Amino acid sequence: MEKDKYVLGFNHGYILLDKKPELLGFISETNSKNDYIQGLKDGSFQFYKEAHKEIIKKAEIKKAVKHYDEEIKKK
Repeated sequence: MEKDKYVLGFNHGYILLDKKPELLGFISETNSKNDYIQGLKDGSFQFYKEAHKEIIKKAEIKKAVKHYDEEIKKK
């Protein structure tokens, strides 16, 4: 594996999924073993995982705030 190409692809995949996700549509359709392409896939997946965690965290905070508000109203 060419680490430099993989890392470059990873960084590009991470940024592209955030800024221009439509440009990454072709990745899911390719079976390329190219290090850059694999980096794109892994970088975009990493962004997805982090974004998903953030959404769950925000939902949990919102739920906790709602519960707290309901407890305040009971008093």
